[in-house]
Amino acid sequence: MNFKMIVFIYLLLSSLTLFSQETNANLEFLDTLENKSDIYLLYAIEYGSLDAKVKSFEILSKRETDSKDILDAAHKYITYGYDDVYAEHKSATYGWNVRYWASQTIKRFNDVSSIPYLISVLDVETESRVILSSINTLGNIQSSESVDTLLKLMRRYSKDPNILTEVIISLGKIGDSKALPQLIEISENQIYRKSIRTKAAEAAGKLRDPEYLPKTTSVDIAGGTKKTTEEGTTTTTK
Repeated sequence: MNFKMIVFIYLLLSSLTLFSQETNANLEFLDTLENKSDIYLLYAIEYGSLDAKVKSFEILSKRETDSKDILDAAHKYITYGYDDVYAEHKSATYGWNVRYWASQTIKRFNDVSSIPYLISVLDVETESRVILSSINTLGNIQSSESVDTLLKLMRRYSKDPNILTEVIISLGKIGDSKALPQLIEISENQIYRKSIRTKAAEAAGKLRDPEYLPKTTSVDIAGGTKKTTEEGTTTTTK
């Protein structure tokens, strides 16, 4: 073995050793996060790598906590990767796992203050796991404030059975009668698979009774035209 070959092998082994040490150091840091305090994890989220952010939110999402600071951090990072303020660059897929675990952390609180943040990410999200998690969280919060967004998502994802099913389940949890026309339509429309029609029927059965008569088209009758307004008031004109 000549001198050049010996030098090459030495440099190669040195590089591999250095790479191994750096990898182990990174893994050791992530491994220490499990038993750290909430405030320590918030530092890891704010200043750590992408992996540190993911790991920290994953840990926080499984802890019993009522810390407003944690909820605020989850609100901030629910749009991570879409907002230049919170991410290195914009991308449809960049940082989706941060957004997913931020959503899972928000779910621990079921706070109505989270609704605008969840709606914000659902307006632009492309990763199905984040979409499903955010829809599920809106359902758990059980606020009528989410219904219009969920109905819009129902139309957008009418051909995606997984997301459509999650929307239907969430509407059933919320119980707002505004969703009744759409749930009736899905439950009786044969273009949808049987499992989806069943879920729609179950969700419709959980809704509160409507307060107003349904909006209908005008009907001609002898002596005048009978109309029903959106609020359910019936009038007859001649």
